[in-house]
Amino acid sequence: MQKAEKCNGVKIMHAQHSFAERMWLTWLAELYDENDCSLDWWLLKSEWPNEAQTILQVFSNWTTALAELDKFLDECDQEKRQSDQRRLQIINRDFSAVCKHSLEDLLQALIKIQEYYGDINVVPTNSQIRACAPILHTPWPTVFRNRLGPKKKWLRYIRCYRKATTETKEIVLREIEEETRRLRIEERMACNEVYDLQCKRGHNDQIPVEVLLDDLRRIRAHLKLKDNELPTGEQMAQCTKEIGTASYVTMNRRLGHKEHWLELLHRQDEDAEIKAFMQQYKSLKMRKKVLDLDSLRAKMDQVATPEEQATMLVLLDGMKDVCAGKTFRLSVKVFGKKHNLKIQA
Repeated sequence: MQKAEKCNGVKIMHAQHSFAERMWLTWLAELYDENDCSLDWWLLKSEWPNEAQTILQVFSNWTTALAELDKFLDECDQEKRQSDQRRLQIINRDFSAVCKHSLEDLLQALIKIQEYYGDINVVPTNSQIRACAPILHTPWPTVFRNRLGPKKKWLRYIRCYRKATTETKEIVLREIEEETRRLRIEERMACNEVYDLQCKRGHNDQIPVEVLLDDLRRIRAHLKLKDNELPTGEQMAQCTKEIGTASYVTMNRRLGHKEHWLELLHRQDEDAEIKAFMQQYKSLKMRKKVLDLDSLRAKMDQVATPEEQATMLVLLDGMKDVCAGKTFRLSVKVFGKKHNLKIQA
């Protein structure tokens, strides 16, 4: 297994696993979720014999596969926490930035622009807002958009503010404030870390690695570089001006040394291939089958050690006596593992 890598503090998740291992661990993780954290080897082999055989070839045995799956799931949880943390940092930072203008100031500015054009029943266009900025000393369109959210909501906000009395104005402003903040959070979360260009370029330390790798692909395509070629610093500066990609300094800070960039691109290609592989499986839900005890013993023997086989022999013989030709639902714990079975003796 490969050694875990870091790019200047940014960990590449699952780097200790080969491509084949990551692909099948992703498959097992989905199987794990679909079946409520219950994975039984004999059921897996019964329903997906080809996949089960491949898993044995990749991991040598089922015990190793489960151990690696535990590590993989922990890494996925860590990756999700880091991702959520980055998103919340972006949200909180953006909120601090837009708070330079109070909500009431912006509503009053919009009313002033409406009155300037003589129509209080429509929202001013971006062109009208830009034209008024130097005349009325009002903010630019992006300021309104960042603070108030979707433009389709603005007219309602303005009308609520106009109708508010001195006694109710504070309540109305608080309600609008809560709604705009909620919409900003939903919008940012829905972006799945693909933040708007203005946000991500203004705060280089928060640009997701995936975005920078996309920039690197655009640079290589723009310069028509070969598969094993990377752009020079001068070429990257040129592309920053021509197609708006991140600078060399930003990429070096977030992606690490340039010698690792091709490996990062390769890993991103592998991730895309794994995603395509997983789309072949619409469902990985296991069908619980009725098994006779002899079949159960044969299936357990395939993965059990001699000691475990001896224990299972005693256990299954005892179960056969208890069942006495009837069908039972049993919960069996063998060597620390719980198996929920429906057994027909």
